[in-house]
This record gives sequence, structure tokens and C-alpha cells, in this order.
Amino acid sequence: MPLNAQINDSTNNYFNIVAVQDAYYDSLLLIRGADSMEGTGFKQYQRWKNFVGLRVDENGGLNNYINAVNNYYLSSNPVVSNYTWQYSGPKGLFNHLVAGAGKGWVNRILVDEAYPGKILAGTHNSGLWYTGNGGIDWNLITSKEPRITGIASMCRSNDGSGSVYLATAANMTSYSNGLYKLTDNGSSWESVDIDKVDVKVDGTDIYPSSFVGNIPRKLMESPTSNTLYLLTNYFLYKSTDNGETWVEILESAYNPDNNDDDGLEFWNGERFNDMLIDNRDENTIYIGGHRIFKTIDAGVNWVDITLEVTGVEKINFYKMYNHTDLDTNDPNNGDAWFFSKKLEADDLTQVRIDKFDWSEESPYENLYMDEDLIYANDYKVAFKVDPLNETLNPQVIINNSL
Repeated sequence: MPLNAQINDSTNNYFNIVAVQDAYYDSLLLIRGADSMEGTGFKQYQRWKNFVGLRVDENGGLNNYINAVNNYYLSSNPVVSNYTWQYSGPKGLFNHLVAGAGKGWVNRILVDEAYPGKILAGTHNSGLWYTGNGGIDWNLITSKEPRITGIASMCRSNDGSGSVYLATAANMTSYSNGLYKLTDNGSSWESVDIDKVDVKVDGTDIYPSSFVGNIPRKLMESPTSNTLYLLTNYFLYKSTDNGETWVEILESAYNPDNNDDDGLEFWNGERFNDMLIDNRDENTIYIGGHRIFKTIDAGVNWVDITLEVTGVEKINFYKMYNHTDLDTNDPNNGDAWFFSKKLEADDLTQVRIDKFDWSEESPYENLYMDEDLIYANDYKVAFKVDPLNETLNPQVIINNSL
């Protein structure tokens, strides 16, 4: 029986699956040899076996692991917290042709503000999933489009259609199939139109691409217009007509005036990480990465504000946050919070949290600094600010893949 069929059989368990698969691959190794196993699914099976094996209970099930995760969140929540956490999934589907599929690694979520139980979850290599009941049940809605595997970013369209834009890329590869627009033909994402969005700059197709500089990091649409922004590792692209045409408005996280992209030290953090649009003025945009850039004219001109915000000229990683649901008269509307890290000696990291208050004469204020934080993978850091305790309780969530 194929591995994916065994996994999706609710009467099966981990130990039975491993016994069958080990016997199969042991016989195949004797016939083909270790150097001729490509295309058999052997490497992907080993990854699944090692990953799941650390998480099953004595009966080969995942229930105890899920309970352990829930208990971890409950025990680690501060007493003063207004929130509780629980494991919701989706766990994903195994696909022996796609490395890492089925691990349940979720990159991005979109929650329906009118119906919070309706959630879209973009995984790192298992497509886009939907739940209408707050995570109890999940459905894979991109199964008919195999080119949509990893979801690097997504955003809702402002054209009133309820559509969602996706930027694709798997976390563990340097490849992207580009952008897609998904339209729900009902209210539960059971009937979905999937359209490719071509990203062309000066007549050249950007995607599909294996160039690390074009791997998407964030996709956003301006709050009151049909302007799309696509941030990649090295570039910022802009479309003012729902993705029909595109222009490049910022290049190189290392130096916006440098055309020599081969000179970037990608693995040393010289790349873009995050983007934020000011909710008071959508022409004001922040780009964070190895440095922090700001524009007040929707990308026509840029200013390097790294030193002004962080007190240093270069950083290694950047995340930003602002409240997007505040009333326009709220005094905190337009404020922004910045989380930055700077790699120090002995694998320690200096992290700091700064706040931008648009109403203050000296707008940047440091709220927190720690020079002895253990290094965390960039993909596993999320930064949010508690709306009930904005100044004193910004939250940095470091996910170490429980």
C-alpha cells in the first residue's frame, strides 16, 4: 500500500506503517543500491519517519503529542495573559513527490474578521487550507493546482470579490511559481477559481524563478486602493492595477542604489524580511531587512532609517507590526512597533523592540533590549503587540517547531 494511503487510513498507526515501509525499502535497497534510490520516495519517507517518530505515543498515535503541545502552551502562558493557546492544525497531507509535505508547518493565516472561525492557513509545502469551524476540520483548497505548494504570503483583495492573493515558495527551497489569485464561488471555499497572476517587469517574466533574490517574503495590498506590493528577498515590486502590470520600486536589501545583486551576502542576512504600510497614510511604507527603509510617497523616494530606529547601522533581521483595525480617531492609530535582531559573538543575539509614535516630536522610543538571547531562525519568529497593553507588552513568539 502506498505510504500516503497508509497515513490517511485512520485505523493505521505509526509502527505498522514503519514496519511495512521499512520492509519495502530494505528490499528495494538490495535490488537498486543506495545510489539509485532517487525517485522512489525513500528520502521523503525517512524525513516523515524521523519527524513523526519523535511525536507519537506508545500506541503510534499523535493524540498525546497534540495534548502535550496544548499543555505546553497552557503552562507557558503568563498568569496575567488574556489569551490561551491550543493546537489546531492542519497537519497536512503526505506526498512522496514533495519533500516535507504533511508536516503541518503553517506559514501564514488569514482570519475572516466578520466570522473568526473561518480561517485560511498557508503551509510551507502542502498548499492552502480552509476551516470554517475554528480549526476543528480542515480542507485543502488548492489540491487541483499542484504548482501551489508552499505559501510564502497572502492577502485579501480590496476589489470586493472576496478573493485572496497568494505568493508561493517553499521554505526549504529557493524556488517560486509566483503569484495566484483565488476566488471563492460560495462561502466555504468548496468551489474555487484559481488564476495565475503574471509578474512582468520591463517585459520579462519574474516567475517561475529559482533566483534566491526573487523568492517572495510578503504580499500586501494598500488599504483603500488596488495597489499590490510584492516584497522578495532583494526587490520590491508594485502594481497599481490588480496585478496586470508591475514595476520595480526598490532593489537590494544591501544598498538600494546598488545594481550588483551578486554582491549580496544572502546567508548573512543581507535581504528583505518584512513590509508595513502605515494605516494613517498608505503612501508611507516601511521595508525591513538588513537595513530599514522608509518612503512617504509610495516608493518614489526612499530613506535609510536604520540608525535612527535601532542605534546601529546594520542589523540581521527585522519584523514590524501595527494595528490595522483601530478607529481613525484612536491616538494609537498610525503607531508602529519594530523588532530587530543583531547577531553577536558566540551565537548570541541582541534583540530590541522600538516604537514609532507619529504624534511625538522624537517619534522613536526603545521599549526593550536583550543582548543575550539565543539565536532563532528567521522563519520562526512572529511579532505581535497586545492591543490591551500596547506599550508594556509587545510579544515576540519564537516557534522552535514543537
